[in-house]
Amino acid sequence: MISVRSPNHKNCLGFLLLFPRYILIITISLTFLSGIVVLISGSRMGGSSRHWTSTTTVVEPFVVSSEKTVNRHRQRVMILVGPIQTGLGQVNTDMSRWSKEYKLGTSWSWSTPDIVKYNYTREQGFDRLVDALVYGLSHNLEMGPRFNDPHREAADFFLKEYRASFVAEWMKKKSIIIGSEKFNIIVNQKGGEKVLSSLIRILPWNHPDFSLSGSNSDIGAFVLYRPSRMRHLISVWREMMTRSQKLLTFSEWLTLSTDWIDYIDTLGMVEKFLKVNIPVTIIDVEDVSKNKKQDLSHFISCRILKVPCTNNNNIIGVEDEFNSTANLLFDFTNEDDMEELLKTTELDEITLEQVDDVLKKYDCNFEYFRSHEKVTVFDKQFESFFPSCSSRNDTGSSTITISREQLSKKIMKIVHTVE
Repeated sequence: MISVRSPNHKNCLGFLLLFPRYILIITISLTFLSGIVVLISGSRMGGSSRHWTSTTTVVEPFVVSSEKTVNRHRQRVMILVGPIQTGLGQVNTDMSRWSKEYKLGTSWSWSTPDIVKYNYTREQGFDRLVDALVYGLSHNLEMGPRFNDPHREAADFFLKEYRASFVAEWMKKKSIIIGSEKFNIIVNQKGGEKVLSSLIRILPWNHPDFSLSGSNSDIGAFVLYRPSRMRHLISVWREMMTRSQKLLTFSEWLTLSTDWIDYIDTLGMVEKFLKVNIPVTIIDVEDVSKNKKQDLSHFISCRILKVPCTNNNNIIGVEDEFNSTANLLFDFTNEDDMEELLKTTELDEITLEQVDDVLKKYDCNFEYFRSHEKVTVFDKQFESFFPSCSSRNDTGSSTITISREQLSKKIMKIVHTVE
């Protein structure tokens, strides 16, 4: 009987005998490649255990050492805040324009939505976002019937549009800049931190429909601060009179309302960010403009965002646009301007010094920032802060020296005594 055998019979038999070895080699190779992919993706995505205050070489945080280096491979959310007359308005204008003109490089985006409804313009920046966050909290947004409330519908619309803009830029591997003077609203109510919590919920990695990299540890707040407390208060008064077109004297303005506290309580704003576990870097804007003699917008862009800049800390392509200098940022930056202050406020020097002492005494409530692990002063030491505090508070927790209500009453008493 003749048997018929395939001409490749021996080759097939050999392959079957070696098949397990091939499988083993392939498995090892895939495991090795998977490990490389995990390492690469892990370095880009960033884990939730990273801290902004870390100075290790393994994980570079948003701000490290005296150079405040930004890790270009890790996406971030920068919240830029400060009261009026700290220069934030001009900084926001510059950031918005430079982002649109691609002057901030390829890593950062001023992520405002491109819409025309509800009279929105790009110049409004993130003001409408803050309005929507506040309105949403007070009216339980997106829960229950709307009852044809146009304000509620507008707030809902803006929240969705800003969130969509954040997601779109995040998918392009860009970091996000958010800035608005309206964030000062978080200091005038006990629930101010809820506004920040609501903001966190609409950031890209918390989107319900997308699985995006990132975590709350990728957020950092940068707060603009003027240590000259009395000068800042007088600057706010002049700005508010200009905006409202009212003719109230400095004394009248201080005694008719306590709203002025919200506009100078910069360190109270810092505390609100800490309550939602967002690390804060304080920028002494007077030091930048007077001592360093640098443009604040360029300074933030070059030193913190690390965009392409010249050796003089000017953004490449806009070196000649030095338009946000000290005189345009805020009033009364000269320490020798007492005569002008006396003439402007119609108060004597002793009274102004008493007002300044009370304001600095109030700031002593936050002296614990010296030792707080999530608070730093950019390019400076805390030694220049809290000069009027009787004793250093390095406990890491707040100690009330004077409340906001007491601050208002003391200021009113000082002013009324003169009158």
